[in-house]
Amino acid sequence: MTVCESEPVVGGRYHYVLDMPEYGVAAWHGTQTAIDKPSQLDADEWFVLGETKPEGAPTTQTLTFEPVDGGGTFMTMTVRLPEAVEDAEAFMAESAAGLTTSFDDIDELTAATSERVAGG
Repeated sequence: MTVCESEPVVGGRYHYVLDMPEYGVAAWHGTQTAIDKPSQLDADEWFVLGETKPEGAPTTQTLTFEPVDGGGTFMTMTVRLPEAVEDAEAFMAESAAGLTTSFDDIDELTAATSERVAGG
């Protein structure tokens, strides 16, 4: 991640940029539209490939967080696109693959941090 800017308040903006050697640059630009701590986060978001500026209508997304028995959190992401995509199945598969990779990386980083904190 080469850019990570976030203002986590209603009306706050965020901007994330990933430089992925196998795919190139991908960027997310967004505005927080609602925050209900600790259970929900809503945003308008633009996703762009390359270094272009976002344009057109944003997607809207809602993240909900629910505690899981025994610890942890279950997150649900709902994304509403401003228009239909040509191949919805491919869009879902690519989105799921990207999210899975991101969450796997987060798990790896937090596990390494937990080990250092625990003295491992």
